[in-house]
Amino acid sequence: MTSGFFMSPGNVYKSDLRKYKEINMKPPIGNCEPHKRRNAYGTYSRNSCQKQCRDEYVMKWCGCVHLLPPHPEYEPNMNFVGCTLKQWSECGLQRTVKFTDEFVNMKDEVKHCEHCEPACEEMWYEATISSSRLSKFYAQKKLDRLAGLISKFDLNVDHENDTVENYKVEKETVYENVMVLNVLFTSIQESQYKEYRKYDYTQLIGDVGGQMGMLLGASLFTIIEFVHFFIRPSGNVSTRTPEPTPPRHPSSATWTWTVSASSHFVRL
Repeated sequence: MTSGFFMSPGNVYKSDLRKYKEINMKPPIGNCEPHKRRNAYGTYSRNSCQKQCRDEYVMKWCGCVHLLPPHPEYEPNMNFVGCTLKQWSECGLQRTVKFTDEFVNMKDEVKHCEHCEPACEEMWYEATISSSRLSKFYAQKKLDRLAGLISKFDLNVDHENDTVENYKVEKETVYENVMVLNVLFTSIQESQYKEYRKYDYTQLIGDVGGQMGMLLGASLFTIIEFVHFFIRPSGNVSTRTPEPTPPRHPSSATWTWTVSASSHFVRL
């Protein structure tokens, strides 16, 4: 659910970041959450939803959370309250460890976190870190600067014979209190992971047509001819109605004379 790096004073750290973007398909094809934009941890994402789910779990059992989320105004119905040291030691810590164990093992008691679907568009940064010990030259440079700042304050205070000695700045002071972190982008390019439909209706029709053509020797034109051959005669029979013939009267009878002419050829 969370990730990070441990750092300590006396070292120089260099963190290289790379930007990634994930684009998921909306329902009914995909399962991303198109309606949620924000939650108690800011911009909605699956990771922030899981963090809020953890806080709701601890809030339910202990009445408080370890640390208040950065944007509780986006969830006004929750009324998050920070735990005191006693509440955290007696209840909050145990419930947080139990939730983490149940979440990792996907037990039944954390089924309410199943609503944490991925966002339709989500961005994150992948970090790689390297470190080295502070050099003596850098420590000496910082030592001179700190000594100059401290010398501006008069620490020789006498309150009824109580004296305060000057604070001594040494190289060990730099190694014990100074840490340097440099954050850089490895590239200005953005890597995208996009979800798309791998098998659609056009591919289905193409596969069905190909199988029919291979096994039956059928094509789209033969199917149309087959349907046309069986449907058209039945349609003509069902829709054709006999036309009524008017009654004949003797006076209206007509006589047709056919005159045929024959030609005779004489062979000489």
